[in-house]
Amino acid sequence: MAERYIGTSGFSYPHWEKGVFYPRGLAKDKQLEYYSQYFQTVELNNPFYRLPAAKNFQRWSQGTPANFIFSVKVSRYITHVKKLKDCRQAWQSFISRAVKLKEKLGPILFQLPPGWPVNVQRLEDFLKILSGSFPARKAPGPPKKYLPQSRPAALKRKLLFNYQYVFEFRHSSWFSPEVYQLLKKYKAALCLADSAQWPYREELTANFVYLRLHGSRALYSSNYTNKELENWAGQIKKWAKAKDVYVYFNNDACGNAIKNAQKLKKYLNA
Repeated sequence: MAERYIGTSGFSYPHWEKGVFYPRGLAKDKQLEYYSQYFQTVELNNPFYRLPAAKNFQRWSQGTPANFIFSVKVSRYITHVKKLKDCRQAWQSFISRAVKLKEKLGPILFQLPPGWPVNVQRLEDFLKILSGSFPARKAPGPPKKYLPQSRPAALKRKLLFNYQYVFEFRHSSWFSPEVYQLLKKYKAALCLADSAQWPYREELTANFVYLRLHGSRALYSSNYTNKELENWAGQIKKWAKAKDVYVYFNNDACGNAIKNAQKLKKYLNA
């Protein structure tokens, strides 16, 4: 059985305070520590809007348990402004900071705009940058303190020598055999995104699965029913027979993401 990581897209929302999830009076700089008591992963979405300083990534890494994993959503400057074109420098600026997460750096998410149709050549040119512009973890080996024994050996090797890339397409033209083959060639995952607005396609193109749950009836807000969560749990168990699975709830309204993530974990452990 591979690993199953269940969490939320982001962890700091004003409407999660005052008892919705975080206890009243909890300082903002203690929220991630509190969150990590309930979940072993989070999808960092604030880098999409503004690239944090390297020291912030380092602080997040130091403030979470040894087996915690951060997925990171890449800057919209790369995905929405440049649309993957001529952004080698922007990419290196991003990854040089994200690596401060060290062994806790998990999948790196590229969320492309819904109004941008397929451009296969642009995608391949960018994938070439990802595969060769910045050295993956090829050092002789990190200190032992970076290899917590609780983690499977296969996962340790994966984190030491590879970055995991994920692409979330929101224009239907991207869902084609040509794009799938390209993702497979570069070992990048197609994001499986469930939402009330964008297409869902289930094509596994990498050695891991990445699922985002945006809200099946109302974008970013609707609560997943018990039946829906049971169905997702069954599917996740099937995927996890052979691949690590990362699942992030992005329906943050009313704390639904937290509630759904906690309930999904219960179904998976049943």
